[in-house]
Amino acid sequence: MEINLLYVSQIMRNSPQLDVVFNAHKCSIIDKETSLTVVVGLEDHGLYRLLDTGDSPNVALAARVSPINTLWHQQYGHLNMQYLSQLSREGLVSRLPDIQTQQLGVCDTCQASKQHRSSFKDGESWHASKVLQLIHANICGPMNTSSITGCKYFLLIVDDFNRKMWVYFLKYKSDAFSTFQKFKTLVEKESGYNIMTLRTDNEGGFCSSAFSNFCDTHGIKRQLTTPYTPQQNSVVERRNHTVVVMERSMLQHRSVLNKFWAEAVFTVVYLLNRSPTQAVKGKTPEEVLSGRKPKINHLKVFGSIAYVWIPAAKRSNLDSKS
Repeated sequence: MEINLLYVSQIMRNSPQLDVVFNAHKCSIIDKETSLTVVVGLEDHGLYRLLDTGDSPNVALAARVSPINTLWHQQYGHLNMQYLSQLSREGLVSRLPDIQTQQLGVCDTCQASKQHRSSFKDGESWHASKVLQLIHANICGPMNTSSITGCKYFLLIVDDFNRKMWVYFLKYKSDAFSTFQKFKTLVEKESGYNIMTLRTDNEGGFCSSAFSNFCDTHGIKRQLTTPYTPQQNSVVERRNHTVVVMERSMLQHRSVLNKFWAEAVFTVVYLLNRSPTQAVKGKTPEEVLSGRKPKINHLKVFGSIAYVWIPAAKRSNLDSKS
């Protein structure tokens, strides 16, 4: 049997009768009761290579590697060990020896080249049970083209309970704080509820001391996502993606100039608030918040030609009325 890795933490945790002693050139594992050295390792380029494991029962704490498994794993282009074991077990190829999945250990090459972030499983995160108990916010931009009002960003806010959305357009990310203050006043008066928790990423617009102090003063809990982990704020991230995709489709459908992107985004948010969502069964977000079923008979295709009537006070007798 070959042993290439010894877990010191497991020895200390599972075998309290052993002492592990290190110095600059040697590592010794000593039995406290008999004072006998069970294992000796000599330092070699930062590692302690074992000289003798003896007959100690504690070899179960070591990681065992079958050289033949490692060789075939490498010869098969670092194929997943489950597949390599299946080839051997089911006889899908000839002349492959018996391969046991658990006998490979850790392949450093696979770790470096294949490691990926664990997926975020649906249904495991906490969801709000009432309006404004948890709201998600995110800043999208900068857009390549400024809107007709000079904005390059939009702030999207989503209520976790009913998925109702609000959108605000910003010239600078730093405008997020003053915009949030206005939103808080509006939405709390409109709904009769108070904002309890705000979840955002670590964008500068959300992390100023003024923003944090405002939330502390008004009893709003802050939840900041881990850097490079948008999945933790997936509710607003998915909505952001949907909004941008629909906005692009609406602009392209009628060849509307890109400078009207803000008008398209505002329209998309208006429509999504009146569309079904998996988070709310049998109702739209607008109905959940307002208590009224929304009417949509006024909708027009975005980009349609519109004629605006000009009041008589703003035109002469010979001027056009529209």
